[in-house]
Amino acid sequence: MAEKPIVRSFQDMPPPGGYPRIATRKDVRPRGPSGFAIWGGVFLMSAFGFWSLSNTSRKHRLGHAENRDARMAIIPFLRAEDDVKLAQSINQLRAKEAAVMKGTDFDIDESVYTKRKVPPQL
Repeated sequence: MAEKPIVRSFQDMPPPGGYPRIATRKDVRPRGPSGFAIWGGVFLMSAFGFWSLSNTSRKHRLGHAENRDARMAIIPFLRAEDDVKLAQSINQLRAKEAAVMKGTDFDIDESVYTKRKVPPQL
């Protein structure tokens, strides 16, 4: 085996009197708001958000109620208009039926069903 070479070691040592003290706590100033201020801000923003949400919801609800009331106000007029259209179509169908059945003894105003009760046939 070969012999180990003799190596002179050098250890880095502090300067005489030591290193200067590092200011860790004296010069550090608090940065930013405190925890109470942050929580207070979060609470205020949440309260404002809920208030604006309820305010907007109330406005939407009132708008929908106004639309519903307007629709309910015009329903009688729309139904009357539909009744007029239905009466006109019925009159047109009766006129067409009268034209088709002109040569027969069929009466348009007479019911096609008999008035007497007919028992079911077994």
